[in-house]
Amino acid sequence: ADKTNTQTFAAEQIYTGMARVFTGSIAESNTSNGLVFDGNYQTGQYRHRLRKRDDGNGLPLYLDYASSTANSYSPIVRFGGGGTYKELSVYGNQEITGQLLIDQNIASPSNYYNGLQVEVRATSGTAGIGLHRNGYSHVGIYTNASNRLDFDFNAGDVIMNYNAGTLWGSGNDGSG
Repeated sequence: ADKTNTQTFAAEQIYTGMARVFTGSIAESNTSNGLVFDGNYQTGQYRHRLRKRDDGNGLPLYLDYASSTANSYSPIVRFGGGGTYKELSVYGNQEITGQLLIDQNIASPSNYYNGLQVEVRATSGTAGIGLHRNGYSHVGIYTNASNRLDFDFNAGDVIMNYNAGTLWGSGNDGSG
């Protein structure tokens, strides 16, 4: 039977079939609806919440987190595409331990800004990638409004201007 009030379930209970949670559209600021997960704290602090929200782009599922301020939620993951959203959106900083594999073949893109396997976007300032080996060398690869690509190594820098033409190099066998 449908329940329209708060229900508490014990972790040891087993349910078969489908468990349905119907909440309607839940805004980020709503503190009283959603499926919440509490650990040692039951005051609304350090709480995770699942909610659905009709934002005009389908009905995505959000995973929110409330840290030390009780019931003050921030979205951390959005599942489900629609409109300009992708199927999975992650908010905030991420950390990946292990290998990140991007398995997508691309044809020659119609322009060299979209459709690549990895794209770093900045709305202003500098867009860049840092490659680091703990205790060893590093390189920062970045671009900004100056129409050039900079490679900053810990042993020196290389700057490639937009009008450099075709670049090529040779090995140290003297052939080029």
